[in-house]
Amino acid sequence: MEFKDFENCHHDLIGKTVQYTSGLSYSNSRRKSLLTIESVNKAGFRLSTMPDKLFSLTTGKEKGLSGKMDAYLVSYCTLLSEDEVTALRDSWMQTNNIKAVRAEIISLIHDLDLKSLREIETFIHTFKKTNNHEDITINT
Repeated sequence: MEFKDFENCHHDLIGKTVQYTSGLSYSNSRRKSLLTIESVNKAGFRLSTMPDKLFSLTTGKEKGLSGKMDAYLVSYCTLLSEDEVTALRDSWMQTNNIKAVRAEIISLIHDLDLKSLREIETFIHTFKKTNNHEDITINT
């Protein structure tokens, strides 16, 4: 789905979900979020949480970022279908869950002795080699 698909019916964009991306052009890490188009006029569209920013109806890029002060800023929207939104949300949720579990594991291993840490290390290496959690048993 692209913005040009709504060339003759811009008001149908209201309520559609976009992936908003912003950051610095020379940086690999950019902020991404899912937002809803709140309003559309002949100049562009506005997002629900950013009513002061106007985005192009043809490219999805934020308007007004052409001056020297904004030379390294990137701010644009990508129109997403409902399936893409669901897949992206699931992916982000899984990533957040993985980060939470890793943080919890790291907090738990600080108090372990060397023998226990070596057993965990062996377990992890075995798990990576087999790539099948059903083949591994944990000795407790």
